[in-house]
Amino acid sequence: MIEKFPASFIYEPPRILGKVLAPDEFSYLTELPRGLPSSSVVLHVSCQTLTVSHIPVLAQKILQALDIDFTTIGGPENCCGSFQWHMGENDYEKQIATLSMSNFRKVKPVTVISTCPDCDASFARHKSAQHTFNHTNILEIFGANIEKLKPLLKHRVERRVTLHYHPEGEARQRDGMNMKALLAAVPGLEILDAPRSVGLGGHCVVQLGTVQPDVTQAMFLEAKSLGATDIIVPYHGCYRQNCKHQLTYDVEVQHYLGILAQSMGLEYDEPFKTLRMLDDLDKAMDHLRPRIEELNFNEQEVRTYVKASVYV
Repeated sequence: MIEKFPASFIYEPPRILGKVLAPDEFSYLTELPRGLPSSSVVLHVSCQTLTVSHIPVLAQKILQALDIDFTTIGGPENCCGSFQWHMGENDYEKQIATLSMSNFRKVKPVTVISTCPDCDASFARHKSAQHTFNHTNILEIFGANIEKLKPLLKHRVERRVTLHYHPEGEARQRDGMNMKALLAAVPGLEILDAPRSVGLGGHCVVQLGTVQPDVTQAMFLEAKSLGATDIIVPYHGCYRQNCKHQLTYDVEVQHYLGILAQSMGLEYDEPFKTLRMLDDLDKAMDHLRPRIEELNFNEQEVRTYVKASVYV
């Protein structure tokens, strides 16, 4: 169980930073309008994924390239309630998760896919008979469509990589296998055997104790000794917690969707990493100032959220 903190601390940083960091073309629905057509897939963008904005952006682009019919629903308004569960507020988690799943039902989806493993777990705890859709991590749908994806992987990605994954539970094990299968299909990519790349728990979260300095150091030192150019990660939390170590070990951290996008020829930016690699909060704010002014946001508020969510 983690220490309790206000809901504003959970929801406001991704709400604000998600708008500051995401490209203008990225959008999602919070409340579904009347008359919206049904959709076979709901892409659920978790609130915390919004701060690592290239992940949901690439999720949308790759689903579009695969010609998969989907509706994107997300933001704090469609939270899974996992923070409340981790704080021991189980009834509150159930209320939040049930409200979000009721929103999903409005488009009669066959499948709901999440970009966050905590969302997978929270929705699974409270899914009932009325929730007739299948709920999985987004890795599942990409793994199921790997044969459709392979012809789109036209560009060689000449990188030597290790794969970071979390084997806690069957769902996370499937995620690891799907990620490896997807990346094995990328031409030019060399996947190295790296036993120290295994993460703790379900994903990398400091508050849950699944980020430990000795484990992180061993992973990066192993990658360095193997001559790896990159460590590939499956989840936004793993990306967020490990990006900063590029500065120490000179091994790049990439989300698996970034590798797929490179092979598909999809252009994208990594604004979270851009800010973190500056390694200076003042420089990060200088970089963001034009966008903050464009959105008419309070700079001090944004600075607080950058410090808390990016400089972790």
